[in-house]
Amino acid sequence: EQLLIVPQDLRTADPSFWDEVEIGQFGLAGAVALADDVSPFDVIPPSEAWECELHGFGWLRHLAAAARPEARETARLLAAEWAMRHRGNSGGGLAWEPHVTGRRLISWISHSALLLEDADAETYEIITESLGVQLVRLAASWRNSPSGYPRLLSLLSLLLAQLCISGHEGQVAETEKLFVQELDRQILSDGGHIGRNPGVLVELMLDLLPLNQCFAARSRTAPPELAATLKAMLAMLKYMRLGDGMLARFNGMGVASPAGLATVLVFDDNPG
Repeated sequence: EQLLIVPQDLRTADPSFWDEVEIGQFGLAGAVALADDVSPFDVIPPSEAWECELHGFGWLRHLAAAARPEARETARLLAAEWAMRHRGNSGGGLAWEPHVTGRRLISWISHSALLLEDADAETYEIITESLGVQLVRLAASWRNSPSGYPRLLSLLSLLLAQLCISGHEGQVAETEKLFVQELDRQILSDGGHIGRNPGVLVELMLDLLPLNQCFAARSRTAPPELAATLKAMLAMLKYMRLGDGMLARFNGMGVASPAGLATVLVFDDNPG
């Protein structure tokens, strides 16, 4: 198997994350764990959210932004370590929850250059073999993800991975159908998410936009429902944007950085 395309990671990166990792601090999901003399996979997670982010590997974007050889080597070593610890299509726990697996797949594929360029043959094989195993595992387990955003993320990441990794073209049509059904179920006619948390729309769009680009990169027509949904979601986000650039805070929405919202609004064809 090989990667055919590499989607863009639209989330804002923080190069200073590497400075913290260098001194043994892993700050994720608002909590910090000390891993100065042990692997972050061996520390006691300070919270479940921290553990989800650790195994989701979204922090790879920060190491890529650091643009340091040491950061690249650390990213590669940690990905290979994870793959070796979870080798084979077995095991359970939070690391194999479908939405966590989906986030990890998106992260590894989006930052495959960081993980695979100049890697030795053994490390390259370990990481790429694990990608294939994770894709197969997600295809079999996405139905077990909790209803709501986690399930939509699981299907979204499965579809994205099938578009990016060779040998899975035959599954795209069926996954696309399931994804569109779930998208239609969760995104309401006004463009809001069924959970009514405004922040969920931003998180979804940061993944939906690269997915949309993957269809074009593979010379495939994206489902029309995807474009219509993106347009409706953008309209809802603009409606809920406050004068300071933040989103209205209700239904679980807390104070968050406006960077993600600003990023998705760049793709608006009808600004104002």
